[in-house]
This record gives sequence, structure tokens and C-alpha cells, in this order.
Amino acid sequence: MRRLVIGTLLLIILTLWALPLAAHEEEKRPAGVPTDSTAIAFGIRAEGALQSRLQDASPIVEAVIQRFVPADKVEYALEKDYYYLGRFRGRDHIIEDLLNYQEGQRALRLDETVTKTEGTDGTAVTLSGRQVLQGILNVMVPDWRQLSPSHYEFRYVKFVLLGALRCLAYDVHPRHPEHGGFSGRIFLEDRSWNIVRFTGVNPEVDAMLAPLRSEKSTFRIDSWRMNAAKDRWVPALTYIEEVPPRGAAKAPLTRGQIRFWGYNNPAPEQGSESVTSIVYPGGKPSGFSVIKQLPPEPALRAEERQARDNFVDWLLQARLLGPAAESEEMLDGIIWTLLHDNNLQTGEQVRCRILLTTRLEAFTADNTIFLSRGLIDVLPDTPSLALILAHQLAHNILGHPKIDTSLALPNYFWVSDAELLSTLRFQHTIEHENAADKEAMDIIEHSKYAKQMALATGAMQGLRFYGIKLHNLIQPQFGEHVADAGRSVEFSICTRTGELFDPERADQVVLLALGSRLIMNPWDGSLQASQPMLGPERKARERADLAVRPFEPFLEYFVEKAPVSRSSRSPIPSSIGRYPATKRRPAAGDAANKATPVGKIGNP
Repeated sequence: MRRLVIGTLLLIILTLWALPLAAHEEEKRPAGVPTDSTAIAFGIRAEGALQSRLQDASPIVEAVIQRFVPADKVEYALEKDYYYLGRFRGRDHIIEDLLNYQEGQRALRLDETVTKTEGTDGTAVTLSGRQVLQGILNVMVPDWRQLSPSHYEFRYVKFVLLGALRCLAYDVHPRHPEHGGFSGRIFLEDRSWNIVRFTGVNPEVDAMLAPLRSEKSTFRIDSWRMNAAKDRWVPALTYIEEVPPRGAAKAPLTRGQIRFWGYNNPAPEQGSESVTSIVYPGGKPSGFSVIKQLPPEPALRAEERQARDNFVDWLLQARLLGPAAESEEMLDGIIWTLLHDNNLQTGEQVRCRILLTTRLEAFTADNTIFLSRGLIDVLPDTPSLALILAHQLAHNILGHPKIDTSLALPNYFWVSDAELLSTLRFQHTIEHENAADKEAMDIIEHSKYAKQMALATGAMQGLRFYGIKLHNLIQPQFGEHVADAGRSVEFSICTRTGELFDPERADQVVLLALGSRLIMNPWDGSLQASQPMLGPERKARERADLAVRPFEPFLEYFVEKAPVSRSSRSPIPSSIGRYPATKRRPAAGDAANKATPVGKIGNP
């Protein structure tokens, strides 16, 4: 009897202990979710629709690939980099190389570009553009031949949340690995059953990028898609990282970021800045009829504005420039602060635009200052941005040439984008650069940023240090090098309190990782600012000066938003003075009359 009671109690205890486990098993798969076979069928159908839509797409493809070597105080240190810019052609199933134009060709085909590099063992190898870009082509989708059940095995793993999306995770393996194919994990959102993320390995990617990895390593792919428009999911971000064999010693490795943007069909901006009018301070002189032709000086300015407008229209059509955004309003606010604190007067209003590319550069075209997305991403604070903008503003103040007026001719842009990328340059002479350096520091010393230049000093030192290694990232496409080659920043009075740059200090933050500040919409290239989050106790492995890092976007469903036009932004007061500029330093009593600048002044 006693044994029976004990046995009954044990049975009850085991039953009660098993109930939570059973409930937990039920929670893994939410109620209302279809069976695995149905969910997989829905996912395959959505993937087929996505690949069909990609046939009509021509987005920009940008890849930043970096090689790291083991270091003593930090886990890995940057050694060298590679940069690729292309355009996906869905109908032809290729990616055109936009950075290796040769005369007589509209754009190089993938098998016609050759890049000389070094293998992981230090030996010279030849890496063709076709290899790299074809490898990138195979990270856009898990398999261009579709993930059909006849070729792949699926195993349900778990239910997860990716941002605001509920997703089912499945492990995917090819039934015949000898034939190649994707092997890893896919994530299906539970509304339209699109694959929103896939991570794993692909033998075709390993084969195409073989010169960038060691012989026994593989590339891990982590690819994300975004619901960038109504009922449109598109490839957006991909992170690749070399994975050595299990148990292998610590060795150099390769990491890379790949971005896709510009799936829409952009239209030229509708602006009115090219309209010129004549204003007489004392009224129209008597005895003169209505002027039907501009005098020579205003006519030249109109020609310069037309050249700038043509350049901006081409950037929009080439998907290298996105629609105007609040991030540019923030830059306009910094410009206004520099002008106000120095009591500067410019002949025409100065505006800022952000290029969508990663290469670090800044340049001026007429009265528009262009900064690249990558440059804004890596600078640590607002005074660092002010330093870059002050240099470009100095060219305007000193009356340096603004733009080549031959760009005012529409025929100039009747060639391929690859040819324009190879020829368009907005650069000044060494004499003009030295003069602008000196004037820029003068502007900073008379601004509110004069006492906030510690990080900016370290950033300039860091750019000089990495400029020797990262020949592709710190290499402008249109403008001039942003690194302080002449050390004018370092020798300035307001920057002498800054600490020295030390690439092995884990707690020093003078340059940020790529992608730290601006979030780009892959549909139209619109930008949104975000605040970088730095932990109070950074570890040595977390130092990421100019480095690529894994993506972790917040996925959400598309919501229609009201368009924001440039004309709806807060106007920046424009000063009126002699052309191109006059200036007067603020008097002692001017400080009390300072106005609050328009725009968002602060960390972008």
C-alpha cells in the first residue's frame, strides 16, 4: 500500500512538472500560424514575386570590404580595404562596375574589370570585378533558383521577433550539397510570408571572393530586407565575415558591408533658386527701360547655379543623392552658426546636401556644400562636422572658384554614369587649400565651437593615421581629402588641448564605425539621423574606428508618410553683402545680441 501511495505521488509530481514544458512547447508556435508546409509554400511564392520584381529594378550596390589583423591591445586592427560601387541590372542579371570606366565603353561589364590585390598569404593575386560583383549578386537572395522543397530541406526552429515583425525561423539545407546552394537560416514574417532575413553560407560566394579569404575559411552571410514601399520588400543590407575552421589559430580575417538603395525612379528637384532678379537699393533709375538682359556679373552667377542644378539632377537620377531631409537641415544650422558667430556676410545662401556613398569626402559646388554619408557617420560630434564645413565655407569666403560652368550645358551629362564618375571633380589648387585651411581655423576660433575641439583634433589625427591604410575609404570620389594633411588643425590654438590619437586605447572615441549616425531608406535613399550608443565601459574588441560592423536594423512594416519637401523646411537667414563674401568679426557687445540659430544644432 505504501509503495502504491509513493508511486501515485511520483506520477502526480512528474505530471505537474511536465505541464509547463508542454505549455512551453505550445508557446513556441503561436496559435493561428499555418503548418510548416503551408508557411514554406507561402514563403517560396513571395520569394518568387520578389525576384520577379527585381528584374525591373536598377539599384545602386555599394560594398566596403576590410581586412583585419590580430593586434595586441585591441582584438583586431584594420590593415587594408576594398571599395566597389555598381548598379544592379535585373534584366541582365548582372552588376555593372561604375568605378572602372574605360574610354569607348558605356560601362564596364563584370568580366572586363580587374583589381590587383594581395591574398591572405601576402602573395599577389588578380581579382576580377566579375568575381567580386558576382559574389555580391549572390547575397541579394538565398538562391536565385528558388528554395524549392525538391532541392532543400526545411526544419522549423522557433518563433522570433525581428524589430516589430513576428517571424518563423527555419533552418535550410540543400538536399544535394555537391550541387551548391544556400545553407543556413531564413526568417519569414507572418503577414505576407516574405523572407526578411537570411544568414548562413553559400559556396558560390566563397568561390567568387576566394582571394579575400584563407583557403579553408568560409564567408558567413547575414542579409536583411526592408519593407521600403507598399507591398515591396527589397534587399537592403548584407554583412559578410570570414569564418575560419574550428580550432584554427587567430589569423587575419575579412569583413564587409554591402548596401543596396535606389529601387525607385527619382525625379529632378523642382527648385526656384536659379531665378535671378535685379534689386535697386534706391529704386529703378529714371530714364531706363525695363531690363530684359542680365548684366555680366549676375549672368555668371546664374550660369554657376545652372551648372549646380544640372549636377544635382544627375546625382538624383544616378541615385547618388537622396531627397532633402532633416539631416541636411542640421548641417544648415551649423553653417548658420559659423556665419553668425563670425558676423560673416555671404552673397548667396549656402546649403548642404548629403551624398549617399560611404567614401569620406566633402566639396563645394556653387553655394552647395556636399558631405558624404560615410563622413557624417564616422565623425564623433558636431564640432567635428563644423570643422569640415568651415573649410568648405572658407573657399566661398575667399572667393575661390565655385564650379566649372561647362556643367551648365545639358550635353555634358549625356554620357554614362561610369564616365561621369571618372571625370567629375570639384577640387582646388594647393594654394587655395592652404588658404582655406587657415581661414577655416580662423572661423572656428571665433565661433562657439572653439572650446569644443578636443574630439575634432583626435578625429583629424585618426584620419591621417588610417589614410595610409584605407586607400579606398579615405579616397574622395568628387572632392578633396578630408584628412588634415597640413596639420593646420593640430597647430591651431583652439585644438592644442585635445588628446593624442592612440589606435590601441579601448576607451578613446575619436572616430566611429561606419553606419553609426545615418539610417538610409533603401527605396529612395532618404536619410534619417540616429544617435550612436556608446557603452560606459567599452571593451577592447568594441573599438571600431572606421570599421564595418554587423547590421541590426529595426524591421517594421511600411507606413505611408507625408512627403517632406525642401521648401517646407525652416528658412535659414541669408546675409546680403558683396559677392562673393565679406566678413567682420563680432564686436565685444555683439555677444549679447546673438540669436538662436535655425535648425537642429547638436549631435546629428
